[in-house]
Amino acid sequence: MGRPASGEAFNVVQVDTVRAGPLSGLSGALSAFGFALGPLLDEIGLPSTTFHSAGNLMESGKAARLLALAAERTNCPHFGLLCAQSVEIEDLGIIGRGDVGSGLRGLILNLHLNGHAFVPTLTVTSGLAEFVLRLVADVEGNADPSVDLGMAIACTALRTLCGPDWAPVEVLMTHRAPASREPYDRFFAAPVRFGREHNAIAFSARWLSQRVHGANPAKRKLLERELAVIAQRHRLPAATMARRTLVSCIARGDVSVEAVAASIGLHPRTLNRRLARQGTSVFKLLREERYRIARDLLANTPLPISEIAATLLYTSVGSFTRAFQAWSHESPSNWRMKHGLRRT
Repeated sequence: MGRPASGEAFNVVQVDTVRAGPLSGLSGALSAFGFALGPLLDEIGLPSTTFHSAGNLMESGKAARLLALAAERTNCPHFGLLCAQSVEIEDLGIIGRGDVGSGLRGLILNLHLNGHAFVPTLTVTSGLAEFVLRLVADVEGNADPSVDLGMAIACTALRTLCGPDWAPVEVLMTHRAPASREPYDRFFAAPVRFGREHNAIAFSARWLSQRVHGANPAKRKLLERELAVIAQRHRLPAATMARRTLVSCIARGDVSVEAVAASIGLHPRTLNRRLARQGTSVFKLLREERYRIARDLLANTPLPISEIAATLLYTSVGSFTRAFQAWSHESPSNWRMKHGLRRT
């Protein structure tokens, strides 16, 4: 089975679904044990085309059961770690830009856009940063492979953003210690503590202000061209293409007209002209997408309002609050109290 197509413009997924991209390593991990993916898909009730595209959606519960079934059939408790080894950061739509803190905000947004199985947050206390993954999907049976996969992908993303000199201070896992800790110690290269209250990767907060390691402008241009080919293939109206592309641009940290136009294969003046004929503009679409994503993050994650503001590229909490009040006629905190999920 080939690798899922990457570089697809993200849209916020439905609650209780996940994208195929983060599970792209499943087929290869199974084949290493002599198993094929197809029969497991049939058993779970997923179509054979599930992994043909990174953007394909599946129910988060079925994705978790698929991982658990694969771990059972291979008799490999750390199967989630093996799946993560071949997942590349591009599978999540992340492109390194600016400092690591900004890159992590892009990671948080992209993890959220890839599915609602996990809620990612970043906290900083006394010089120690914690990247926390909270499993919120309803999982029947063994959830450990899903937790392992999520934590391993997060660790890989952090290594990609920070470079080879980065290492966690410690890794916390909610599930019980496995019979063999060696695969976990080897993968995370840090003390792994099981049976904790939450899943987290702890590391020195000084990394947050470091430049993203090996940011590759050529790779970014290549991905933009891939996005442009996808957009042109579908021949959608300019406003629809721009709206879809803006979500990826927010995650990449560049919402300029030039960035949006490059992603859909148009000259900036051509894009502006076509949007004007449809009665809109990049600025207006950006405002609408920010409002849509802000409501989604406020309702479905515990991210602090300051982090949501930074994720959406506002220069301050005050500017985000003023914009949100103009949209909804109430503050972000009041809106969250009324509409946020009541999850324990």
